[in-house]
Amino acid sequence: MNKLKAEVIFFPNGNTAVFIDGEQSSKHQRSWFLKYVSFLTKGNIDVLNSKYTLPDGRRAELIKLKRGYNWKIL
Repeated sequence: MNKLKAEVIFFPNGNTAVFIDGEQSSKHQRSWFLKYVSFLTKGNIDVLNSKYTLPDGRRAELIKLKRGYNWKIL
């Protein structure tokens, strides 16, 4: 089975766009910001009390939900 080749665009707002064979693939798109928060959580980091700065210099705030996290740009 051949592996798919993707074009991935990382946006300053923490999201991604993924294209496979020129077609957008929503099932492969996830927030790079939240994926990294998940990585930090597994490393025993207190993600709710950490500081987040986006590539364009804006700050982000993590919000705890019943199941997981969301976030907003300040």
